[in-house]
Amino acid sequence: MTENLPPLKAIRTFEVAGRYDNFTKAAEELCITPGAVSKQVKLLEDHLGIMLFKRSGPQITLTLAGSRYLALIQEALNIIAFATEQCAEVTAKKTVLHINTLSSSSLWLIPALDDFRQRYPHIKIHISLGHGEVDFSHSETDIAIRVSTKPSWHPHNVKVFMKETVIPVCAPSLKTKDLEEPGDLLRCALLGHQVRPHMWKEFMEEAGYPDAQINCLLSFEYFFMLIPAAENGLGIALLPEFLIKKELAAGTLVPTIPFRFQSPYHYYIISPTPKASLQKVRLFSKWLEEYAPRF
Repeated sequence: MTENLPPLKAIRTFEVAGRYDNFTKAAEELCITPGAVSKQVKLLEDHLGIMLFKRSGPQITLTLAGSRYLALIQEALNIIAFATEQCAEVTAKKTVLHINTLSSSSLWLIPALDDFRQRYPHIKIHISLGHGEVDFSHSETDIAIRVSTKPSWHPHNVKVFMKETVIPVCAPSLKTKDLEEPGDLLRCALLGHQVRPHMWKEFMEEAGYPDAQINCLLSFEYFFMLIPAAENGLGIALLPEFLIKKELAAGTLVPTIPFRFQSPYHYYIISPTPKASLQKVRLFSKWLEEYAPRF
């Protein structure tokens, strides 16, 4: 059976090139030149006797045969990766899971990790912080957690695990009886979020005030800054409800009005295709999706 196998280096190169539909990006991930990628793909095409890519100048596109072959090759590589991980776990006391996540994770993910640890004590977790694009090819990252309105993480595996509801809150000392409608908030000091500068505008539009003039004299880059600012009476903050459950329960923050806004932001778990079938990735992804309603 093995005598019919194509060169494994060519297989690996084809998988990356097919995943990106781009020889240059494949070269970056593999740390070789685009010419070397093209050479390996041609070697595989000659071995198979079929064209895997349509070539038009610098542009490449998978042929129908190439698309079918890519799906089968990815499945085979996932099986090899899974078998390798299982073998490694026999000789290693711990399997290390590398997670790159948001700064706000300190408010929701980190406190919940003990539940995962209790279920899967053999998995050791390394956490780093990051935002925006994920460079899986030049890091040990197995999983990335991101929040976005328009995800663009092709060709990686991407799943939504949580949506977001935001509410306007303030310190109890700022809560007054004349705060009844969303429009009443416009008379107050509003706290802004620098990464989401249009959040108050979107909130007011949803509440029926499309022409509202928003003027935030204080704004903060991160939610973990915005929360204590609101607690200390600096103004009214628009915050994801799941981030402030502890503060709401303790009474250090209170809702200003009975109006909630379904934010356009969703939370995503991202893993590179070659790692998606690894047991540690599958277990954490499943746990996060199941645990998310408790956040």
